[in-house]
Amino acid sequence: VKKSDLLAFLSAADASWMKYPTSGWTFDTNGSVWGGDAALWDGSTSTDVYGANPLEITIDMKTPQWVAGFDIRSYGSISYLGEYFELSTSEDGVNWTPHGELRQAEAPNRGYGATNYVQLLKPCNARYVKWVGMKGSTALSINELYIYGRNE
Repeated sequence: VKKSDLLAFLSAADASWMKYPTSGWTFDTNGSVWGGDAALWDGSTSTDVYGANPLEITIDMKTPQWVAGFDIRSYGSISYLGEYFELSTSEDGVNWTPHGELRQAEAPNRGYGATNYVQLLKPCNARYVKWVGMKGSTALSINELYIYGRNE
């Protein structure tokens, strides 16, 4: 998979998207967590997953869902997303499908604490979503990460 082949930034959520409820979801990370088990989807700007570089976050939605995109908010400055990030999905947590990478410099929403939206150009069925942030000039830190399907 080449850079950005299967991912694209959007300035807002696609009108056809539906944000999945996160009740019961879990995540694993190689970083540290400030704010407990729901830090990625608690709506708070004071909780986050941070530290490791690269920073890897794997979300388990517990059941397969149709994944069309996601939104992501870094803690404060957009530089906390890292220089670029990769996204992969899996139905079983073992076999992963890479969707490519996006560079933080291409993100359309650059304000402090801004949310950016990412579209999977080939939506897929997945139980697991893995986000990996790379090459942070500062510590990598993610406040929120929500996954979207499509309203049908």
